[in-house]
Amino acid sequence: MNELLEQYLSEANELMEGITDNLIQLDRQPGDPRIMNELFRLVHTLKGNSGMLGFDLIASVLHASEDLMDALRNGAISPSPEFVDLLLGAMDFATRLHKEIEQSEEYSPGHAGESERLTSALRELLHRKGEAAPSVPEAPAAGESAEGEGSGAPACACESVAHRVSPEARDALRQVLGAQKVALASGVEGDALKRLLVRAEAVLSNCCRAVDDVESLAELEVLCREASAGGEVHGVVAWISRMEGMLEEAPACADEAASDELMEVPRRGGAEVVNAASAGPAAASKSLKVDHLKIDRLMNLIGELVVSKNAMPYLAQKAENQFGIRELSREIKAQYSEINRIAEEMQDAIMQIRMMPVSVIFQRFPRLVRDISRRLGKEVSLVLEGEHTEADKTIIEALADPLIHIVRNSLDHGLETPEVRRLAGKAATGTLTIRAGQEADRVVIEIVDDGKGIDPVVIKKKALEKGLINPEQAERMNDREAIQLIFAAGFSTADAISDLSGRGVGMDVVRAAVEKVDGSLELHSEVGRGTRLTISLPLSMAVTQVIIVESDRQIFGIPMDHVVETVRVPRAGIRTIKQFSATMLRGRLVPLKSLNWMLGIAREPLTNSEDEYAVLVVRFGAEVLGVIVDEFRETVDIIQKPLAGVLSGLGVYSGSALMGDGSVLMVLNLREVL
Repeated sequence: MNELLEQYLSEANELMEGITDNLIQLDRQPGDPRIMNELFRLVHTLKGNSGMLGFDLIASVLHASEDLMDALRNGAISPSPEFVDLLLGAMDFATRLHKEIEQSEEYSPGHAGESERLTSALRELLHRKGEAAPSVPEAPAAGESAEGEGSGAPACACESVAHRVSPEARDALRQVLGAQKVALASGVEGDALKRLLVRAEAVLSNCCRAVDDVESLAELEVLCREASAGGEVHGVVAWISRMEGMLEEAPACADEAASDELMEVPRRGGAEVVNAASAGPAAASKSLKVDHLKIDRLMNLIGELVVSKNAMPYLAQKAENQFGIRELSREIKAQYSEINRIAEEMQDAIMQIRMMPVSVIFQRFPRLVRDISRRLGKEVSLVLEGEHTEADKTIIEALADPLIHIVRNSLDHGLETPEVRRLAGKAATGTLTIRAGQEADRVVIEIVDDGKGIDPVVIKKKALEKGLINPEQAERMNDREAIQLIFAAGFSTADAISDLSGRGVGMDVVRAAVEKVDGSLELHSEVGRGTRLTISLPLSMAVTQVIIVESDRQIFGIPMDHVVETVRVPRAGIRTIKQFSATMLRGRLVPLKSLNWMLGIAREPLTNSEDEYAVLVVRFGAEVLGVIVDEFRETVDIIQKPLAGVLSGLGVYSGSALMGDGSVLMVLNLREVL
């Protein structure tokens, strides 16, 4: 894929996200002029870009969308749900074609029928509202003077260009206009001319926006349309000549007046026209787009640096104990401290580059909630909080699908219809809140609804019907345990299968996806009040901090994310309750399990000289457990690698890491072990 196409696709995705977001806002705030103007700008830019690369099916739909948006902002039509639905459908169509372009650099011609259908639907809505496309001034005839008094053509609004841009910007505009005039005079005909006119219109439109001259856009559009139909470009060339003439007539006194507005030109949409060099050093971009593969390579390199750094303490120990060179050992340790500081700063810097805001995921929910709630006949108010909370790119990507499924479940199963809510004494409109925040070194996301909640009686009944539990288990279950059954594989409370639910594939997959990235789920629900689902995730999975423990002369790594504390428990402080060991820690009963027993090692755990066991206290959700080991070792930062081949089937290990002395550390998946 060439660079131009890659840049187009990148910009197109951003533009379509902006269009979708603004359409959802317009649905909530009809008539907001700021939103309507922004929508027109985004649609027009996307149309021009797609036409410039010859993607005519996309450009055709976007052209009709642009006409509809222009009629809206001019007051010819009013926004409506049908209006928003049609434009969202146009964006969906463009998205599908862009995905095909990403895969094969082109789309199938078979989409022509759908393009025509969407274009016709958009045009029909425009005319059905009683207004045709906005009227525009007629173009001057080919033989008439573009600047003569009898031409009848409106004066180009660019006469005030001199008061809006700097001399440097005017030079850049002259170059762009000259290049377009040369291109149009090249003598191309037929389809090649049509494509050239589409590109020229996009560039010339950006020239108008660069100088805040939107009045000339309508005239330009008509001239280009007539040139495309008749194969004659004199009208467009005359339009360019008038603009060039206005630039040449700039009074000298305008230079000082324009200096204060120099930096405003790129922000008005003229970044395509006035480049950073012509606008001065202050206009340089503060951000840089980098391929994620390059960032991943940096992360792998810092991982290798961490491994090499961890080898230095072993070298210092070897220098002193094996070779008796204490001075060399001290020097190695001193250098290790400095290298460790640099490595940690580099690691932190690279991790910051990989961090992304959760808004990347949140921005898709307004559209999702709108579409599903309308399909279900429900009124839902979506509240998004903490959108600027950041997490590692890997975590963000892993979180997308589980969150979408949870939101769909809340809309389908949790929130009631307006009639049911009124009968229950609630507001007709339900509220779905999605909030993100950071707690210590973890990202916490809550999905809260004020719906009907989860009825444990209904859950038990459904679980019994599906054979997930037996009557004895149902009898022993409390309400909290019953609610957790929704995470069982194959469980569903839906009475009928639909495209939203009922197939029994859902919350178990959600939990598996969250746990795969070392996250946890907590569910709380109250009948008639609503449901809260809390997802806790690590900030990053690139570097993992583990505590090394010893058991039966073997060492294992345990992620610090789950570790609450390490304690020494006297043998006399351990009690047996119903065949299970436990101890009291700070007034709380903590169950105990031996790591040897969990791993199938037939050896009793060792105690120290004071007959105390080493206990690692870990937490999973609300549950706390003590793991008895032989000894604690140090905590280290590791780059954890997933197990491959035959070992990948060993669920008790989450991965492995290379230690500084060349040995391999196996990292336990405590959730699976327990």
